Amino acid sequence: MFFVNGTIEKITVPFDSSFTDCQTRLEMITTIDYLPIGVRYKGKQVAAYWCTDTEGNYVR
Repeated sequence: MFFVNGTIEKITVPFDSSFTDCQTRLEMITTIDYLPIGVRYKGKQVAAYWCTDTEGNYVR
């Protein structure tokens, strides 16, 4: 995740099902509020996020 304050943090979220997509995993670990706050992780505002599979390929 890339935060508004400029920091980047790698967050590992294990999942059991191949039906779990990136958005679902994001919703499991963050707080999603209406604008202007948006997505927060541990109280920090998230500017961008991305998901990869176990082989490092980007997924949706």
